[in-house]
Amino acid sequence: MMEAVKDLKKSCETCLYMATHEKCDDCLHSKEDWKNYHWGKSREMPPFRYLHYKEGNWMKRIYQFEIDGKRNIVIGGQGEAEVNTKNTPKHTAKHLHYVAGQCGYMVGNLTKKNGIATLRVNTSEGNFRLVWENDQLQRVERWNYDYDYDTDKDNSRHISNFWDRQEIENLVFKMQD
Repeated sequence: MMEAVKDLKKSCETCLYMATHEKCDDCLHSKEDWKNYHWGKSREMPPFRYLHYKEGNWMKRIYQFEIDGKRNIVIGGQGEAEVNTKNTPKHTAKHLHYVAGQCGYMVGNLTKKNGIATLRVNTSEGNFRLVWENDQLQRVERWNYDYDYDTDKDNSRHISNFWDRQEIENLVFKMQD
């Protein structure tokens, strides 16, 4: 992931939607820019404005925002399936079930065992399992869910970690400002 984005020069701190969503606060393009483009007054959009841009290592800042709960972790679509490290497993499950009903993805039941809570989320972006330890989000894992009904065997397997608190904290510690 780091290799693909290390050449980027700027990133907004608040934008999840890249100026494509009604929640956009005119950071990249103003409403006037969009109006002129859609009504044919201009043939192309002006360059991104980056109104919330700040100097420094933006990847480190965004990772820290996710760890601190100042920015949601988007795991599907344009922000439909998103989680926040400040929220409890119960709150997250309730929210994701509500949004899933409107956006067409699936959320399983919240399970708890020995201080570990898990929640399955299946989006157009893939299958995920959220993992909390002592009510603190630790990982968002990518899973391949597969069940063989003929043999009554669960062949599901963990593919990778989409988001991992420990890895990110270690990475942020090593990054320069």
